[in-house]
Amino acid sequence: MKRIHDVLWNDWDPIGVKGYGPDDEYDSYIGGIYRILSGNPTEPELIDHLYRIETKRMGLPSHDKELVRPIAQKLMEIDVTLKEE
Repeated sequence: MKRIHDVLWNDWDPIGVKGYGPDDEYDSYIGGIYRILSGNPTEPELIDHLYRIETKRMGLPSHDKELVRPIAQKLMEIDVTLKEE
């Protein structure tokens, strides 16, 4: 979850609050992204999810979905499988 937070805060930041707002600004999206990642998604599914957050939940203007591809790729690299100890 911390790695998802870091990608959202450091790389995504669609409303540009990094350095100005609380660093938990995007934490409400972590659970949904975690669930998607744990379900072995495709990159386009994750792109669509991020795009919907930006345009539907945040109310930001529509834009080229390809702009969120680098963020989706970083998120796809995160291993969310539980490790047995």
